[in-house]
Amino acid sequence: MQTHYHLIFFVLLLLGSCKNSSPAEKTFDAIVETISQEDLRPAWTHNAASYQVNIQQFTKEGTFNAFKPHIPRLKDLGVQIVLLMPIFAKANKKQSETIDLYKDIMDFKSIDESLGSFADFQSMVKEIHRAGMFIVLECPIQHTAAEHNWKKVYPAFYKKGKDQNLALDYSNKKLRTRIFDDLNYWTNEVNMDGICIDKSNEFAVDFLEELKEKICIKKDKFLIFDSNINNQIIADNFAEFDDSMFTTLQSIANKKQDANQLEKVLKSKDNNKLYFNFTSNDFYNRKGTEFNRFGDAHKAMAVLCVTLPGMPLIYSGQEEPSRKALSINSSDKINFKDYIYTDFYRSLLSLKKRNKSLWNGNFGGKLHRINTSKDASVFAFTREMDGDKVVVIVNLSNKPLAISLNGTGFEGDYQNVFGNSTLSLNSGSNLNLRDWEYLVLSNR
Repeated sequence: MQTHYHLIFFVLLLLGSCKNSSPAEKTFDAIVETISQEDLRPAWTHNAASYQVNIQQFTKEGTFNAFKPHIPRLKDLGVQIVLLMPIFAKANKKQSETIDLYKDIMDFKSIDESLGSFADFQSMVKEIHRAGMFIVLECPIQHTAAEHNWKKVYPAFYKKGKDQNLALDYSNKKLRTRIFDDLNYWTNEVNMDGICIDKSNEFAVDFLEELKEKICIKKDKFLIFDSNINNQIIADNFAEFDDSMFTTLQSIANKKQDANQLEKVLKSKDNNKLYFNFTSNDFYNRKGTEFNRFGDAHKAMAVLCVTLPGMPLIYSGQEEPSRKALSINSSDKINFKDYIYTDFYRSLLSLKKRNKSLWNGNFGGKLHRINTSKDASVFAFTREMDGDKVVVIVNLSNKPLAISLNGTGFEGDYQNVFGNSTLSLNSGSNLNLRDWEYLVLSNR
């Protein structure tokens, strides 16, 4: 009953504040987050940024050992979590046949020897941990290769029908027990820091509920779902990829929606969830890079992915940047050479790590939108936590704009994160923004 009274009090207080506020303040208060449950995610995720790696495409050699020299560079970039794409042993196929690392899996406790030995893998994991970073393994558990021994020994583990294509049937309780054991092997025995479940939106709610209670249950382990999942599931101990945010940012970049749509999407979020924000990942990159999808807006959208509530995810090669869509099933290589966007990402991730207002989940500051004279084209907001404060102003249009800032709550003197300049803001401040220009301002 005590929680119920607190909720009534909060609603009355919120209604009262809206009744007495000016029109500018109504929008300012529109995206206040409410937190109603304990955050059980590991402490090391609180200010973390992540980076998704495909070992076979990351270097010319495509091995664990060849990846190791990149670990200090990624640490310097500001990466704290390496999200490792599937490394399991795959079925042998004819040279003319395509191998799918997400489906042709021989054993969920195995290592693909073309990437290196198990000792090589362990050496890479230790190197990541020595750098003060963490590593999470992506696990596609919907299918197996036809050669997986389950196909012969446990045929009941598989869905029936011509079109099921070796799909596993998770209504089978014995299969659930086996897969939970396989997944826990990586965190309990191989010292991985977490598990990412591929295509998690395709699983039944009851399976996901049981999964989140059976794997990554140790305090320091991290569970990730790689897509938006059913809101019925209590979101206290996992994070999820935010496909809805990705599609919204893409629609804005392609002038199908305006900046006000971003506010609507933020209002729709479950504020007890931790979302991954990204402009590319292994799934979307297959059909086009951030340059194909966002065009000249790609940096503006990357800024939002780091500064909006949520954890930023950088895809392999975005710091180069790689302008080549990588086929997930080929030997395409990134070909690192110039690292042109390193300073851009380093500046953003360094700010996220040191400025508490940008921390993840409950540990970051609430987002308040700042009204401008052109809200359909500009998304401006402030976030604050424990004295740390940021103001972010992004022109989400392909036209130069002259704008003014309205309302209160953002006034102050700030450092421009992308430059050595300072900027003083007050209600009525006027700004000129180039097309897709962004300002990221910090009080510290």
